[in-house]
Amino acid sequence: AFVAFGRMHLDVSGQVFVIFILTVAAAEAALALGLVVLLFRRRETLSAEAWSELREQPSA
Repeated sequence: AFVAFGRMHLDVSGQVFVIFILTVAAAEAALALGLVVLLFRRRETLSAEAWSELREQPSA
């Protein structure tokens, strides 16, 4: 939609915004993958049950 809007108004700002959005999405994916790799190296499992131990305990 941003690219189409920019093309209608003969402006490249829509394309720049799309590239910015894709860059942010790639950074988020890289961060998530890094966290999964870190947790896998520490627990040596991909089981979410083993990772639930990392959760903070509620204070009474």
